[in-house]
Order: sequence, then structure tokens, then C-alpha cells
Amino acid sequence: MTGYNWEKIIKDFNDNSRIYDSIKDNTDKFISSYYDSAEWKAGWGHDFHCDYCSGALIFDSDNRGLYKCSVCGKENTGDRKDWAWTTSYRGTSCAYVKYAGILYSITKQHKYIDYIRKVMNFLTDNYDKFESFAPNLRFLGRYTGTGLSDAANTMSLLYGIDAAQDHLTKAELNKWHKGFFTPQADMFDFFANKIYNIPLWQKVSEANIGVFFKDEVIIKRAFYSRFGIMDQLRRGVTKDGMWFETSTGYHFFGLAATAELLLLCKRNEVSCIPEYDELMKIVESQFMFPLKIMFKNGCIANPCDSGLDMDIFKYQNAYVKACALFDNAYFKQVLGYIKHKQNPPKTLDEILYGIEYDECDHLPEFGSNNFEDSYCAILKNDVTELYLKTGIKTICHSHPDVMTMEMAFYGDLVSKDIGSAGYSSQIFYEWQHKTIAHNTVIINQTDQTYTPVGEGIWPEGIIEYYDDTHIIAKSKNVYECVDYMRDMKIDGNKVYDIFNIKAVDVLDLDYVFYCKGKCIIDYKYENVDKIGNDEGYQHLFDIKKIDNSSAVTIKFDIEDKIVYVTVEPEEGSILYVVNSYVNNFNDTRQGIIVRRKSKEETYKVTYECVMK
Repeated sequence: MTGYNWEKIIKDFNDNSRIYDSIKDNTDKFISSYYDSAEWKAGWGHDFHCDYCSGALIFDSDNRGLYKCSVCGKENTGDRKDWAWTTSYRGTSCAYVKYAGILYSITKQHKYIDYIRKVMNFLTDNYDKFESFAPNLRFLGRYTGTGLSDAANTMSLLYGIDAAQDHLTKAELNKWHKGFFTPQADMFDFFANKIYNIPLWQKVSEANIGVFFKDEVIIKRAFYSRFGIMDQLRRGVTKDGMWFETSTGYHFFGLAATAELLLLCKRNEVSCIPEYDELMKIVESQFMFPLKIMFKNGCIANPCDSGLDMDIFKYQNAYVKACALFDNAYFKQVLGYIKHKQNPPKTLDEILYGIEYDECDHLPEFGSNNFEDSYCAILKNDVTELYLKTGIKTICHSHPDVMTMEMAFYGDLVSKDIGSAGYSSQIFYEWQHKTIAHNTVIINQTDQTYTPVGEGIWPEGIIEYYDDTHIIAKSKNVYECVDYMRDMKIDGNKVYDIFNIKAVDVLDLDYVFYCKGKCIIDYKYENVDKIGNDEGYQHLFDIKKIDNSSAVTIKFDIEDKIVYVTVEPEEGSILYVVNSYVNNFNDTRQGIIVRRKSKEETYKVTYECVMK
């Protein structure tokens, strides 16, 4: 097949036997016991979380029916967990089709071709028999539960078939094309009805089918229909290069799909896309953007729905693919830094695409940046880094967290966004997706509600002033008839925060800040059972009440440093030190809440970090 230098790949595998042995051993183990049944219902992957602590369940391909939690160890059962297991199992079987194609091209062992045929014939022969569950009919798929998982796994199938295509017959390729891939492409096209990460994946998967089978009708439809790939990227990627859902996780998620498509086009020498240069330019800007909101330690700002602890190390393979597509020194520098810090083994894609790069002792540094079209900004000096989210681009995968911020001192991210766990988990709905879980201001102990000017128009981030050390941002109608303005400045090891709230009625206002480390209180305090009943407040515990009629300084002890948080006084103001959760109910952190009552209030808070 075109696009791979198998002679070099085989040599590279011989030089990196650990990764080859791992892929081969795991593949051999799975395919030797592979069994699937059309009677197994597939479901929603987010249901594979613990009913007791919201931790992720452990997937075991040999064990269907009883699932152990990776955090608390308790055993879980139930239909929806069985369905989610089926989704994981079929996703795993598709992944091993990919590996089987590669292994056959290397070893010529027929067991790998036999496995590809077994999976593809099973999916094709039973296509109309599969039963699926999705939380919304718009998300329904065919064989893995949802249309999104179908799209991703269909691409894995094509990857394996692509690697082994010279060893498959025209008859079986035609059977799979007509009986499985074409119906999948039609389904993807039918459900792609908005600018969103799921339709993007569906249209990309549809395009993969068209490119591989050289089906011009499918290619044209995938790229140029309304909500097709070009429409998705032109409208879905901001001028700054950020995916409009403004989530780091979903930014990389969608990027993984388009990058894989471009690599398939490259391998199969497909150049039938007139806007190819435009497409490449957009995708390259997407790879660049996370580097511009990255902290010095490699952590990436993490607003909205994302996994916990987004950092550049998790996306090593994304930048391997970036290097396979683009001659960009920044991408090679990222890989060089990862090699310098962690010296990881080569990835499969490094070997397949022959990616070479030199070790580097520092990450790309872009300094302060104002990303007006993405409603965020980052301020940096030699000591302090501050990320501020100023507005909402779309409700999709967003959190009610206008004006939240993340903060780092001396290369340590001391206050971060906690992202989200599985969407069916208790901790997601009751805590992570609540305003109270973010470093912003909450009104009347309720989530930010948004009062859009029109359909699909959310509180935008209006930049009143910006320079490398100072930003003043405004957002209107964060709550009904409530405007926010946040004035933040960095100076050496300090951050100055002036947070103004303006409303037409007297309101209860809670200024919120969470920090890593142990909270130290040098004041008299009163223990309080609760300061709110719901909207996330029910998950605050070990609450301590401190009078804020005079200035209060709270200390957070973080290994080699101390963060001092000084809240200026206000008559009737109360400061609470609270404990809360992070990614599950066994993972906690501390923070402060400053409660005041007013229709126009200005919080003045200073953050200072001192090394021990």
C-alpha cells in the first residue's frame, strides 16, 4: 500500500522491541478469545462510572456483568453498565483491527487477516440486527451505541483495512463497502445537523470511507454539504485557532479526527479537495492554539468539559501526527521537550510516520496573549501566569463559569479548573458542572443562568483593556440583569484582582477561589454545617466561618511555597474556608468563599506566592 515505508518501519520496530512486543502480545491475546454477539446491546460510554463515588469503572474484556470501581473498589452492576461495556468491547475489537492490519503487513501471519475478516464479516452480516442505547435519539448509533463512538471506531476499522488492503480480496472489500461502510456513511450524514464535535467526527468518518473506497459521492457530501467538514472548520474554529466549544479536551478531540483524515489522504495520495491548503492552514492553527494557553510546566488551561489535568504530555501523539502533517518547528520542540522530561518510548505513529526530532529542554514560549474571539486571555511574567475565561462561545460542553481563572506561580499550577468526569456520574451533575465549583462569583447560590440577547448568543467576553500584565474584561447578563467586570493584573509574584458585580436588585454574592495545598487559618473561626442547600453547595464540607469586616489573609501551604490570599474588608462580609471535591468523591481540595450582600459590589483580592 502507499504511504508507509515498511522496510524502515520493520527496522524501527526491531530497534524498539518493547512497543512492538506490547502491541503484538496484546493483540494476540485479544484476538485469540474474541467473541461478539448481535444480541449484546450497546450503550453510552459515560455510564461506565461508579454509582458510589463517580470514579471510572475498570474495563475487562473477559468480564461482562460485574464491574469494579478504579477508585473505591466497589462492584457495580446494571443494564446500562452492561451496555457501556459492550460499547467498550466493540471499540476494543475495532482498535485491534487497526493493530492487526499493521502486524500483518510486518509479519505476514494470516491470523491477523483472519481476525480482520472475522470482525468485518460479523459487523456486515449483523448490521441490521444491532440494538443501541443513547441518552438522546440524535446521538444514536448502530453497533457501538452512539453515532460518535460509531464514527471513531469506523475510522479504526478503516485504518486496519488500509494497512492490509493489498492482502484483502476485491470481493470482501466490496462486501464491506456496500454492507457496512456505505450505510454508516449515510447514517453519519443524516445525523450531522449542527456545528458540533459529534457531527464533525461523523463527517470526518464519512470522508474516511469516501477517501478509502474512492467514492466521489461520499467525499463530496462529507466535505461540502451543510455541516460538512469545511463548514464545521470554517464556523467551528475561532480566529485564534480554538475549537468554539472552548474545551481543551474537545479541542484535541475534534483535531484528532481531522488529523487522521489528512493522514489517510496523504497515505492514499488523495488530492481531490480543492480547499486542501485552507484545510491544512486551519488544522495547523488548531495545533498551535493549545501551546499558547499552556503554562510553563506543560499544563494547559482547562475550561469546560475536559478530563482532569490537561497537559502537553497527554497529547504527545497528537503532536506526532502534527509533525507528520506539517513542517513546524514548534511541534518538534514540544516532542523534544517531552523526550527531555520523560524520555517515553516511541509511539506507534512515530514509527509508522518516521518522525524524528531532537531533545529540547524547554517548551515553546508565547508570553501573554489576548484571544478575543475565543473569550479568554493569558498573562505571563517570569514568575506568575494567569488564565482568564471571559465569556461563553456556545452552551455545548460549556460550564456556567464566566470569569473563572486559573493561576500558576513559579511553574506550578496552584489553582486550576477541574474539568469533568463521566456525564452520567453524580459528581458531574451535582458538582463539576456548577458555578460554585469554579473561581468566579456566584449569585444567590444558583448557577449562572445567562440571559442571551438572541438564540444561541451567550455572554460574550468584552475586553475593555489589555496589555501583557493587565486585563479588564466585561461580560453582560451573566445572570438576568447582572453584569460582571473583572480587572486582573500581575506584578512579579502577585496577582491583583478587582471583581465588580452590577445588578438592579440586592443579591447574595459569593466570591469563590480554590487552591491546591493545605489551608492555614490564623484567625478565630466558627464551624458551620452548611452555607447552601443545593446547586453544588451541598458538597461543601468542613466549613469554617471568619469575620471579614477587617482584612483577612488565608494561607495555602503547597510543598515548597505558600500562596497568600488577602481579601480586603467590607462591613457585613463573611469569609468561609471550605472543603470540596475534584474528580470523584474521594478526591478533595480547599478553597475560600467570600459572601456579601449588595446590588453593586467590588471584591478586591490580592494573591501572593512566596517560596519557602
